[in-house]
Amino acid sequence: MKKSLLLLLCLPFFLSGCASLDLNDYVSERRSYIYLGEGGNYTVKAESGEREYPYATDGYACDTSALFEVTITCAEHEKNLTISFSVDGKRYGGELSYDSVREEYSYSCGVAVNAESVVFVVGETSVTAERVNAEDKTSDVLHAVAESEKDIFDSLTKGNAFLGEIYVRLIYDEGCYYYVGVADRDGHTHSYLTDESGKLLAKRLD
Repeated sequence: MKKSLLLLLCLPFFLSGCASLDLNDYVSERRSYIYLGEGGNYTVKAESGEREYPYATDGYACDTSALFEVTITCAEHEKNLTISFSVDGKRYGGELSYDSVREEYSYSCGVAVNAESVVFVVGETSVTAERVNAEDKTSDVLHAVAESEKDIFDSLTKGNAFLGEIYVRLIYDEGCYYYVGVADRDGHTHSYLTDESGKLLAKRLD
């Protein structure tokens, strides 16, 4: 009787001590916020999130770090175009790289950005880019997809480990959408497109 009572008293402790699987631990790329703005001859798009290093689609999620990526298009190609902006009082910027195929400029740095807007100085022109989404819903969307595609996620779960890596990216196209990619270790990627609530709109297996 005493042994049974002791077991019942200890059971909640053991259950609470068990590590539950958190899919966020297996996210190797997350794009949480998008900023858009126009000014002068420039159109600015910026994406804030985090990404693993080294970056590889191999089914293994590595440690991530903050990443802020800015792309700029303009009416005419300009040489030695520069950019600068401030985050929490610290200044970032430098010369933009130019992609002649996409005909756009780019700049990236390792800083987390979640402000409602960011003021960029492109060349000598000030451009204010506004955040398109009110909050970061990447975790909520991921769990919604995991629930609706339970068979896929269960097939990659072994004990307290997930045998794959996950990408969750905010997409903006006259509205907010999310891409969720699940890459296994056999070279396959399950791709899902959802709305802001995580409702599945399309899926594909590569």
